[in-house]
Amino acid sequence: MKKVSTATGIIIIVTAAIVLFGGAFGYQWYANSKLQTTNYNQTQNSNTKTADWKTYTNDKYGFEIQYPPNYQVTTLENFLAPPNQIGLLRLHGNPDDIDITYADTSTLDLSTSKYGFEKVYFDQSKNDWMIHTKGESGVNGSPYDKTEKLDILYTKGGLTFFPDEHGVFSQAVVALSHDKFIIIESGDGGPIRDIVETIASTFKFTK
Repeated sequence: MKKVSTATGIIIIVTAAIVLFGGAFGYQWYANSKLQTTNYNQTQNSNTKTADWKTYTNDKYGFEIQYPPNYQVTTLENFLAPPNQIGLLRLHGNPDDIDITYADTSTLDLSTSKYGFEKVYFDQSKNDWMIHTKGESGVNGSPYDKTEKLDILYTKGGLTFFPDEHGVFSQAVVALSHDKFIIIESGDGGPIRDIVETIASTFKFTK
């Protein structure tokens, strides 16, 4: 059996390392490019939808959002907000009113499921957003209690946006940090879900 010289062996090892490194770098570049393209397309679509929308500015919490021109801004009087949530405003219009609240909590209670509740939190050990759901899988169904990774809608400008995929309401959440949130929701589903998520996508800090 012919022996491979030391120099040849080194060349083979270096070549293999270059190929592996190049492949890993190429995949990372592709993944980042795909994410940037997705976020760009979402921003472009949002800009098109909101071209004639009005702007609401909240000086106390330092943010602004846009909303459809057929909606009117009203205050959330006598609003029974969940624990650790503050009612900011109500958008009154058709097809349904939309409420916007602020939450300062490490575990966000989204109690909107038809048969149970949901809690969203950031798991530091997993470095990911998680959702805990508990309830029944139907009127006469068996109980369930599970924790799983939360489906992220997208990220933009350091903010994380995610919808409520499990509930019966239309709801979108803007995570300002791991323990501060803006919740945009309506008691209806269907077409208004797209309006709710588009409103969330227009969120901007003003200070």
